[in-house]
Order: sequence, then structure tokens, then C-alpha cells
Amino acid sequence: MKKKSNLNLSELIKNYILSNMESDIELDIYKNLWDFKVKSLLFNKASEFFRDYLQLKTAKSIKIVSDDDIKNIYQLFKNFIANRFTNYKEFINDVVDYVKYYKWIIDDRITDKILNDLNKNLEIVELIKNIFHDIKAEAFKPLVLGLLYYHQSDVNGLKFSDDLLISILKTIHTYLIRRRILGLKQGENRDIISLCTQVENLGDSNVKIIDLLSSLSYCTRFPNDNEIREKFVLIDFDDNLKKYPKFILEKIDEYAKTHSIKIDRLNIVNYFLEIFSLPDSYKNSSNWRSKIEQDRDYWYLFTR
Repeated sequence: MKKKSNLNLSELIKNYILSNMESDIELDIYKNLWDFKVKSLLFNKASEFFRDYLQLKTAKSIKIVSDDDIKNIYQLFKNFIANRFTNYKEFINDVVDYVKYYKWIIDDRITDKILNDLNKNLEIVELIKNIFHDIKAEAFKPLVLGLLYYHQSDVNGLKFSDDLLISILKTIHTYLIRRRILGLKQGENRDIISLCTQVENLGDSNVKIIDLLSSLSYCTRFPNDNEIREKFVLIDFDDNLKKYPKFILEKIDEYAKTHSIKIDRLNIVNYFLEIFSLPDSYKNSSNWRSKIEQDRDYWYLFTR
């Protein structure tokens, strides 16, 4: 029987890094830096941060940290550090850069100012809250962590604009809400992580988040307007709608109030599709799904 460690993942990584400092002075400096910039900000979420940080950096899905898997994840970290960084100080500095952005993701009430523009800042804070605290989309934490990093930092001359970041988060928001309306969650923890390889490329106008999400496997597809309409016809509004996140109904209600309209059973789907809309080229033709569906049907023939 394996002997379980009494230390969590964050503590194991900290001890490993600090034990390799070259002098007592360095040890003191980086111990204080770790305690002030990592431990004090993340508290009991530090181990979750390191898992999501590693998923972002490797674009590979990693099991949730548990007593049974902690040693394996710890070894993955040591291998990662050895292959990616020239020294341990470089690793700590990189981690510190990401911690603040991760805190924005895990805090249900963001008090920091992410954007200088007040209205845009309110919008992005609401999007982050919706994605991670209303929908609870854990699979998107590494990807959004990378997006925030490229928005807040100048990486070799590349820095995401406010509008680009908001646009990407809006698309993720729409993707998740549409999938939850259809009751879809399968495959997200595996497939979304793979998109972390594309974070930097999203700064290129030729790479769109909607195209990346649309190119995923069938089970993680981006529902189109026709699928949403078909689902709304089947919804029992007195029962089923109560199971959906409360904020979806709140968004529709907010839309109705600002546009002075009355939402009823017959038109609710139309307003839903206006709020959580797709670009015109994607709305009904759903071209990105044709090959995916062909592949699905092809494999179905061999697995019946």
C-alpha cells in the first residue's frame, strides 16, 4: 500500500523549489515571495492553481488533485520545471505572474480593476463570474488563465486588447449557455484543455475562438440556432426551466426590461438567440458540424 504524503501539491512544489536555492539569501527571498505572492493570495486553492497552471502550460488534461494522484502530478511538475526553465527562480517568477489572474477566476467577487474602462471592466467581471461561478465551467480555467495573461502582459510584443478579450469571453459564455440549455457537458474537461495550445494564436486576427470551439469533437460541439429552437419546443417551462442556471433567466429578463418587451412562451427562444447569438454565417448552416457529423456517422457503422 502506497504511503500518502501529508503535504498537499502546493507544499510539495514549494519545498522542492526552495530546497534547490543556491544560497540562504536566495532561500529567504524566494520563500517570502512565495508566501506573499502565492500562499497568501490563493490559500487553500493553491493546489488547484498548480494543476490548472500545468494544464495550461502542457495543454494536457490532468486528474483532479487527490491523495491517490498527488505523487504522479508532483512528478509531472518536476519534469515540467526541468524541461521548461533554466533555473528555479525563473519558475517562481512565472508562477507569480499567473497567480493574480487565477485569483480573478476563483473569487466570486472581484475587487481589482481588470480593465481601465469602467463599463468594459464591469462587463468582463460579469463574464468571469458567469463562466466560473454561475455555470461552474471548471474546464475553462486554464484557457481563461492564459487569455488573462496575454491581456495583462506584453509577451514578445503581443498583448490582447480589451475588446479582443471581451469578445473571446463572450463567445465562451455563449458556448456554455447554449450547451447547458441542451444539457451538454460531456467531453469538456478533456477537449477544452487542448485549446490551450492556441492561446497565443488567438492574438492573430485569422484565428477565432468560435472556430476553435466549433472544430472540437461532436460531444463538445457548439450548438447552433436550430438545435436551440428544437430544444425550446420540448421544454416544460413549469418544470424543466427551473433546472437551468438562474442567471440565464435573469439575462433574458434584463433584456426584456431594457427593450421594453414582454417575454412569453412563444417568443422566449427568439430573445434567447438574440442575447446569446452567433455570427450570421454560423447561425443555421452550422458548416463546421458537417464533417464532424460525417465522422460520427462513419464510426457509428463500425461500433453498432
